[in-house]
Amino acid sequence: MEITEQRLSDFGGWQAIKAAKEHVKLGQVADAKQDEKGFHGVVGLGKGAYRASLLVDGRGQVEGRCGCVEGRRGVICSHVLAVALQVIKGPMAPAPAPVKVAATPAAKVDSGMVKVEKPPSGRFYVSIMLSQLDRLESKGTVPVFFRHEHGEEEVSPELWNWMRGVGLGLGTQALRLGARELGELLGVLEGANHVFNGGNDIKSAQKLLIKNELIGLTEISHIKSDKTLIVSLLKRVLYKSNVANIGVVELGDQAVLVRADKDQAVEFSRFFETGRLQLPLREVITKLPEYVKMFGLLDDWLPDLRLMPVVPVFTLHLDGNLKRLLARLEMKLSNASYWYGENIDNHIYPVEDETNELVYYVRNEAAELSAWNRLKASGLKEAAVGVLEISGEAEVLRFMSTELPRLRRDFEIQEGDQWKSLSRSLAVIRPNVREVKGAESQEGSGMDWLNLEVAYESVDGVQVSRNEVLRLIRSGQRQGRTASGKRFVLDVEGCEDLEETLHDLSAKLERGGEQLAIRRRQVGVLTDFTEKGAGFGEVGSVLSGGVFAERMGNLGDRLRDYQREGVRWMERLGRAGLGGLLADEMGLGKTVQTLGLLRLLLSGSEKVGPALVVCPTSLLGNWADEARKFVPDLRIHVSHEGGRHEHWDRLKDYDVIFTSYQLVARDLEFLSKVMFEVVVLDEASYIRNAETVTSKAVRQLRSRACFALTGTPVENSVKDLWSIFEFVMPGHLPGKEAFHERYVKNMAQADSRQARAAMERLRRLVKPYLLRRTKREVVKDLPEKMEQVVWCDLTPMQREVYTRILEEGREEIRQARKKAGKGSARMTMFTVLLRLRQICNDVRLVGLKSEDGATGGKWDRFDEMLQELIEGDHRALVFSQFVGMLKLVRERLDKGGIEYCYLDGSTRDRAGQVAEFQSEGSRKRFFLISLKAGGYGLNLTAADHVLLMDPWWNPAVEAQAIDRAHRIGQGRPVTAERFVMRGTVEEKILALQAKKRAVMDMAMEEDATVMAGVSDEELEAMLMG
Repeated sequence: MEITEQRLSDFGGWQAIKAAKEHVKLGQVADAKQDEKGFHGVVGLGKGAYRASLLVDGRGQVEGRCGCVEGRRGVICSHVLAVALQVIKGPMAPAPAPVKVAATPAAKVDSGMVKVEKPPSGRFYVSIMLSQLDRLESKGTVPVFFRHEHGEEEVSPELWNWMRGVGLGLGTQALRLGARELGELLGVLEGANHVFNGGNDIKSAQKLLIKNELIGLTEISHIKSDKTLIVSLLKRVLYKSNVANIGVVELGDQAVLVRADKDQAVEFSRFFETGRLQLPLREVITKLPEYVKMFGLLDDWLPDLRLMPVVPVFTLHLDGNLKRLLARLEMKLSNASYWYGENIDNHIYPVEDETNELVYYVRNEAAELSAWNRLKASGLKEAAVGVLEISGEAEVLRFMSTELPRLRRDFEIQEGDQWKSLSRSLAVIRPNVREVKGAESQEGSGMDWLNLEVAYESVDGVQVSRNEVLRLIRSGQRQGRTASGKRFVLDVEGCEDLEETLHDLSAKLERGGEQLAIRRRQVGVLTDFTEKGAGFGEVGSVLSGGVFAERMGNLGDRLRDYQREGVRWMERLGRAGLGGLLADEMGLGKTVQTLGLLRLLLSGSEKVGPALVVCPTSLLGNWADEARKFVPDLRIHVSHEGGRHEHWDRLKDYDVIFTSYQLVARDLEFLSKVMFEVVVLDEASYIRNAETVTSKAVRQLRSRACFALTGTPVENSVKDLWSIFEFVMPGHLPGKEAFHERYVKNMAQADSRQARAAMERLRRLVKPYLLRRTKREVVKDLPEKMEQVVWCDLTPMQREVYTRILEEGREEIRQARKKAGKGSARMTMFTVLLRLRQICNDVRLVGLKSEDGATGGKWDRFDEMLQELIEGDHRALVFSQFVGMLKLVRERLDKGGIEYCYLDGSTRDRAGQVAEFQSEGSRKRFFLISLKAGGYGLNLTAADHVLLMDPWWNPAVEAQAIDRAHRIGQGRPVTAERFVMRGTVEEKILALQAKKRAVMDMAMEEDATVMAGVSDEELEAMLMG
């Protein structure tokens, strides 16, 4: 297929081809070339340059590859088109400019293939006559001089590309530049150390440093009385240009030229005119990113300032009839309101706190978008900007009966006259469960059973029999009329939910199904179907405040409010002989909450035995240390490998026994004979597979109550949750086979209504016995956590090896399928995937070497980041799933003389490495950690950066790693950087992570850290697609 300018326009559209032509015209395309795969090159100047490719296969299919925002979305962008356009147009003629030298051709054309001339060796010295900068104000020009000197180093490709674009070559040359052209050149020269202020005699010129910020050149002060920020220029202004947004100041014997963006022009000009800016604090907050960039407002410029995203009151406005419903979303603050989609500029936010002088509330766009998406998920569709609608009687009735009652939990509802009239004419029938006082169940009158009545009724008392409700649902109808003629509509989904939930609970139906008996421990599952204040959803009584405080002692004062709530929640369930899963996000103190529970349960006179805490071997010491610190009066015993049998006869002399999962299985014959007050499993994902020896062993332990702790209750699939609940609440969830049929299968269909219904039912089942809080929810002063992807490109050798291994692996998979069927290739696919992931890191991980030393494309970015972290006084955790990769990182740090701590599965002094890294004043800035060895239980708040060298499809594992640093005790924002190879299985793993999060958003009422196991189809998509 011949690639022409018209075809390029067809590929990307007229706007993209227009921008591409501008890139070519300005000489912004470098290294443009064509090969058998397509067109390749670099577009842009300086740090804003992108490597772009237009790939063309033998069938005429085209694909764009670029690192810009549009390119990452899969769009064929202007950069991609510009590369191809440069090739098909051939060498660019010199741009018209008043130069005195002859231009040299930038490239030679040979049989349609473009070979771009490499930058010459040596260095260009550039001198700008800034004394004539004022001429730019009247559309004049400024003289710029270039002189080349030979040397071993290579001229900057960006500078050479710019010079060739304006027709310059080697030698001593001069040209005059207008404001725009000068701005382009300054962008290329930013940070260079061979730029001067002066004329043709460069040796006598003043050294010039080019920057795009004023960091280090200003002084910032704050006047509290009128809430004003004062920014003062510390250096003398030499020259300035308003039209070019340039200011030049004196700094010792050199000059510093500062360029501003267009959106900063007014403040920038004013600043260099007066040397001082007086900015209202509210204005600074409104334009904070711009001011941070311009003046370098670091975290310490105003330490008491707090910017708090505020969640407004969401009000849903509804009006319409059975044919069409219209909806709008209003956000309300105490003194203002606005509509979703409305451009409010800055006339509402930021809002100043009335009592705290330096607290400002800023717009929470994430919360607004979440509310908007919640409405769209209910069936409302966007009709216009800020307007939603539902059309058709069936859909309107479904929204009215099923979705609207659920939306009332999260939104204020404002109804228009038409909608009010419709609501009055229809009774919405929903299931309502209430206790039958004084009735005796046919199951017996034991205290373990509770008698309930099921009514299908509207809020104004219209009732429909259960038999009639089920008849209508089975016949596919949603509405009907009562005997008195009142028209009603069923909340079909709500009715089906109740019937399915009763099935899950194995409820005993009586009197035609309108009364039922369930065990008291199950009653909390039905709270969604009861009227508020029904009062039978709580299991177990709560200790009075006085008794709680007395038993907790000093520990109670050391707990945060949410931690006290967690202790009370566990204690209430424990004294009722039940159990629970404490699934707080990592870093919120599940250990100290558990110690609070042990203090309460063991300080009562009714205890039956000691408590048993089971954890990974590596955490035994941590548990013992924490117990001595927070509950020093409790007698503890750590069950070790050697000599533990000597203590068996005296176990009842202890309050708490700590042991490991491995030892529980080995010591089960003895431990199963002991009656424990409570058994607690830490890092309960160890028993996520119900068939392992460890899982079966812990289920045979005897105790009054059982609790599990984990920040990732579901790592591989929802079957993990079933296994954990078989320990904490055996029999509460349906049996294994039934659970698989009713939940696992349904929830695998990510976006179906069937999957959402299964998710909701499972959430309802586990809710009474699962407590999860997130850091954002409960720790208001915990610093921000930011996550970003560090995109990398394979080196030529990596690309060659990767392609070969991928093709060989695909053939292995095909052969495995031929021999034993499709499912038999799973292990082969995992093996191929492992090799490809190793190659993405470094070819040395698969036993290869590179002659030029370019064994991995991640190292350049890693080295840059390493230097930035050191210069910025940061400390970082470096995680990899491959110990071999960690050892390569270690070699790199050793060569650079950089000190570090190290932890993998073979590390003996684990606690010592952690203590050394955490110690104040430690010179070891980096901690290299194997993801498997260091993902659990470590507190590493000395770090404020986390580098993940290789992605994995289980986001729970990565979250564990990141939260080693982002937890209570962290005083700085934490940044996590994921190194990902573009165009490889690593990029597909990122996409798979996002898909899995969407599939498994269930069980908990916020975005849980959950993850479905990878299927054969997903492996095939990564490797064969």
